Amino acid sequence: MSVDRFNRSRLGLIVACPLTRSPAPKPLDVSIDPPEGNLSFRSYVLIDHVRSISIERLGRRIGRVTPATASAIDEQLQSLLGLRVPRQRRPA
Repeated sequence: MSVDRFNRSRLGLIVACPLTRSPAPKPLDVSIDPPEGNLSFRSYVLIDHVRSISIERLGRRIGRVTPATASAIDEQLQSLLGLRVPRQRRPA
């Protein structure tokens, strides 16, 4: 979830949300259907479990989500953290 600049910093941390295959998602969870992200099973992003973890704990990258899924995850994180910025109106 964190931006590349943070991921590559000297902190040695990334910000991530874990996945689950549990069929009972919570309202904030975002579903991912295979083959997106190179997954084999429908999975759910556990938005309310966002955390920082050491890059030393990471294995190899499994896959990537689509821009639409990444946007849905961003929106749910913004909602969880109270970071919603009102959309600006476009000039007429």
